[in-house]
Amino acid sequence: MFLSVHSTIGLIIGKYSANPILAFFVGLISHYCCDIIPHGDTKLPKRFNNLVHWSLAGIIDLTIVFINVVLLIYLRKINIYNLNFGAAFLGSVLPDFLLLAYFLTDKKFFIRPFKFHEKIHNLISKKYEFNFYVGLGLQLAAFVILNLIFFYLC
Repeated sequence: MFLSVHSTIGLIIGKYSANPILAFFVGLISHYCCDIIPHGDTKLPKRFNNLVHWSLAGIIDLTIVFINVVLLIYLRKINIYNLNFGAAFLGSVLPDFLLLAYFLTDKKFFIRPFKFHEKIHNLISKKYEFNFYVGLGLQLAAFVILNLIFFYLC
């Protein structure tokens, strides 16, 4: 899933969590639960499966995360010093940053998180996966719905 989806879920978790440690672990678990759902990334067209496109997608996604978080904080007047938001946010995006660290650094140190992440990703998508464009649409819809939930219910 996009980091923008994971991070929005993290913010929702942070809003309703009683303490930052719980928020972090619920955010972490939410990441893996969402990654179980097929979301089209294993059916990426070959012309997009290269370092340039992956980097561009990552930059766009991180930009959307930043803008989204700033807008939600500003529009909802969220107390940014509340540790629950930061802890849940961190837990919800950490697995993907560990995955990035695996690809950019010493693979031995990050092999366990990488293998676990891949196992979670492939639980369902190994047998059933949407094509890339359906997955992209579903993730965009999830992002919009989660932001509406955060904006109107939190």
